[in-house]
Amino acid sequence: MEAVGAYGSDPDVPAPGEVRRRKRSGIAVLLVLMIVLPLASAASDFKLLFSMGANLRVLPGYSYHYSIRVNQGNTFNPPEYGKGNDRLGQANIFGPDFGLGLSFKNVSLGISYASFSGNFTGTYDLSVPSTWFYNLIAADRISASSKFSGSSLAADLKYIVPLSRAFQVYAGAGARVLWADLELPQNIVFMEYFYRGPDFITWIHTLDITDVTMTPVSFTIFGWNALAGAEFTPAPGYWIFLEGRYQTGKKDVPHPYYAHLDPTLPPVHLDFSGFALTLGVRYALDW
Repeated sequence: MEAVGAYGSDPDVPAPGEVRRRKRSGIAVLLVLMIVLPLASAASDFKLLFSMGANLRVLPGYSYHYSIRVNQGNTFNPPEYGKGNDRLGQANIFGPDFGLGLSFKNVSLGISYASFSGNFTGTYDLSVPSTWFYNLIAADRISASSKFSGSSLAADLKYIVPLSRAFQVYAGAGARVLWADLELPQNIVFMEYFYRGPDFITWIHTLDITDVTMTPVSFTIFGWNALAGAEFTPAPGYWIFLEGRYQTGKKDVPHPYYAHLDPTLPPVHLDFSGFALTLGVRYALDW
């Protein structure tokens, strides 16, 4: 009979040290799996979002007036002032919209970039006293357009509520920065006329505005967004969305015509708050 030697001499029986190494390796693999598998599961909930669309921005019109002393006055008559008013109507501006974001389950964080351009159409009034006769004031009005162009960058945090496998709604808020160039009047060109009335005693003073020359004023506005939208998926990974966004933004800007009249006159208060409606396509790419 063949005797069995020391423990482990049989190749099918592992040595005690090997048993411990295998146990440690098994525990390490288990720990790694316990860490990696939840992370892998969570990573599957992350999605990269790409969007492209077109939006309509509604910018409110604005109105402001200015005045400057024309006649210094004398012993018999008080000073007189020339006055003007700019009244511009609401502007509807179209432009492209591009977005990039990251979503995790029902929450998404994204940025969007949009550029736009359009025109404000309004009227410009001017009244000018006579330099020779007290209270002989002429006035005229002209219609003109001023161009508006710019771009904006917004960052938003949204919460998504799925209503079905193919339809979901969301709402959110964020911040926005707007860079823009707006044309403002630099000068109002006009002609004055004086002539005697039919009785040859009274004088008639008339004003004829022939042109309004514009110059661009650049500015930057920081504001906030509040948004809500709905998405429909025609195919896996693709969403068609319709989004409404209200944007705030107010700014005081120098008025070129003010500087032409009197540099000490105050700036113009402009409000670029408004509503934007965006229609586009969003693509969700799994992380």
